[in-house]
Parts: sequence; structure tokens; C-alpha cells
Amino acid sequence: MQRAILHIHGHFTEKIQLPDVASVVNMSTNTFSRFFIKNTGRSFTDYVVSLRIGRACKLLSESDETVTDICYEVGYTNLSNFNRAFLRHVGKTPSVYRKAARGKRVSPDS
Repeated sequence: MQRAILHIHGHFTEKIQLPDVASVVNMSTNTFSRFFIKNTGRSFTDYVVSLRIGRACKLLSESDETVTDICYEVGYTNLSNFNRAFLRHVGKTPSVYRKAARGKRVSPDS
């Protein structure tokens, strides 16, 4: 499991897929998927999304990079998908999150 987690953490900003990680640990895709869920309590996809969104939160609060640049930097290839995933996981859009993280007043129509 440690080898899989290290591989995921080293490559989550790239196009990473379950079969690729399964092959790193010499398991079939289905076996690895079940193993991963059993050991982490979440699916491979949810785990990768959480890593990406976590990294995006850090970048939004600590850098002046644009939301679009951060989207691509954390591994998304589509801004709409990034915004949708961010909103689902954080409960705010990336722009609203950035303002809140920096202590700015967030208006309801932001």
C-alpha cells in the first residue's frame, strides 16, 4: 500500500489512472481497487481529487497564481471540471475560497 500511496502522491498532478497504479504494485485493476478502498476508506478517484483540491487550496491561499493556472498545476485539464470538483469538496468556488483564506470579506454575490 505504501508504494501505491507514494506513487499517487508523486504523480497526482499528472494524468494518473487506477490501472497504472495497480501495475506499480503488481495487482489487477479490480483487486487493487478493492484493496485501496479497504485500506483508505475511499475510492482511488476520490483520493486523487482530494489531493488535487488540497493542493489547490494551499496555492489559492498562499500564491497569486490565477485560478486557471492552479487548475492546470494540480492536474485538471478542464477549468469547468476543476471548479465543479472544488465547489463539491470545499463548498465554495476557488475565487471565494481565496478571498476567505486571505481574510477578505466575502459578499454573497461573489
